[in-house]
Amino acid sequence: MLVYTLAGELILGSRFKRLSEKYLSNVNHIYREQNIGFEPSWFSIFYLLDRYGEITITDISNQLDLTQSAISQMVSILEAKGYVKVEVYKRDKRVRVVSFTESGRELLLSVKPVWKLIKSKMREMLNEGESSKYLLDALEELETSFERKSLEERVLESLRESGHYFVKYRGIYYLSLKKLVFDWMFSLGAPYIDFVNDFKKIVDRNSERIFLAVKDREVISAVFGFEKRKGEFDCLVCDREDVDSKITFSLMSRFFEASKKPKKVYFDADKPLIESFLIKSGYQRFRLIKRDDVDKKLAVFKVP
Repeated sequence: MLVYTLAGELILGSRFKRLSEKYLSNVNHIYREQNIGFEPSWFSIFYLLDRYGEITITDISNQLDLTQSAISQMVSILEAKGYVKVEVYKRDKRVRVVSFTESGRELLLSVKPVWKLIKSKMREMLNEGESSKYLLDALEELETSFERKSLEERVLESLRESGHYFVKYRGIYYLSLKKLVFDWMFSLGAPYIDFVNDFKKIVDRNSERIFLAVKDREVISAVFGFEKRKGEFDCLVCDREDVDSKITFSLMSRFFEASKKPKKVYFDADKPLIESFLIKSGYQRFRLIKRDDVDKKLAVFKVP
């Protein structure tokens, strides 16, 4: 289960699929144990027919948000088994109406008490946790969010219209820079304790070596050069997790064009563009510090 916790939203689809398969497997075993010849995939059509008595293919498609072709296939299976019948609507020959046969009604009567128990026990399981009791409400909200704007639209919109710009550090960005760097250090670890205790002084002393990517007045990426000893400095490469790596790569390129090489570079190891850039610039990996609790690795590259 560790990977599901660490990956969070990135593995949500797989997690839903895994839970769905477990749920359907359990339900299937319940039907078999009770000698009821019912398949979980039939539930939605049986439920709608129980609710409405009869229903058109189009209405089933709309209710389940599936294509009419997919619904027709499901109905054809049930029709072949003798559980439903399909008739042409008298007023419009293009409309097909689905209803139960006598065998379908008998199967419905045998399976409905099991549905009642499944619903009751699922509610019991949901109520066992503080958060899970709200799962159905959360799912409905998530489905609404997908309808409002899909994940695909949100990600591609962000990638296509980043709206960022590059600047050198100025005092107006101090609080935003501090939040970015401290969040980054919280995930990857603070290279030097001075960054926690004397951040303002370090920023003031090294302001000419701090390059920023800014969006909506918020610092989203920073290359932060800081002097270690006279004539020698290291640098941190920090960015938010939702920032395209290409932005940080471009920012780092600007930093290297405007400054001499830092002795060491600290960055999130999950940044192949940064690693490739440093290797081409003559750096070698010096250390790789792993944070198991957050599944993060801090890479340290050094000039040989």
